[in-house]
Amino acid sequence: PRDIYTDSTSIFFSEDTNKIRRVDSNGLISTYAGTGTAGNTDGWCSQAQFNLPKGMYGDSSWLWIADWGNSNIRKISFSSQSVVTVAGINSGGYSTEGFQATQSALQNPMDIYVSGNGLWIADTTNFRIAIVNLTTGILTRYAGTLSSGYSVNVEATSAQFGEIYSIYGSQ
Repeated sequence: PRDIYTDSTSIFFSEDTNKIRRVDSNGLISTYAGTGTAGNTDGWCSQAQFNLPKGMYGDSSWLWIADWGNSNIRKISFSSQSVVTVAGINSGGYSTEGFQATQSALQNPMDIYVSGNGLWIADTTNFRIAIVNLTTGILTRYAGTLSSGYSVNVEATSAQFGEIYSIYGSQ
């Protein structure tokens, strides 16, 4: 497994088989989402396609997924059992910030975290931490210069990082 998320009844984990798997309270393992074929298809969990899903974060309504191979962020609705893309354009790269997240390029996002109204993204090979305002859908750069490096004691948007693999915060 690449990442694990647990709630009160299940354990979810991402695999390099392009699937999100679930272990239920009886210990039974099943495919929760993804066909196993690499792709970028939204829709019902049983028909959705992922490409090397990595980091996950969940809350009572959604399971958020960093879809590394598609350079997208996806979310699964627990109630409707459907997958939707919330950030990225299915092509790695960099886009100027300040636009809708679904019209902004990411580059191999490895992890995500949701806090309040923000979706935080470890935009791994763009060497930045991006944030999506979940009310407006606008993606901005929180930290990083888009160039690999190392810096200390500078403003967040002037900081240089190597590849960012994980992101976590506290509620």
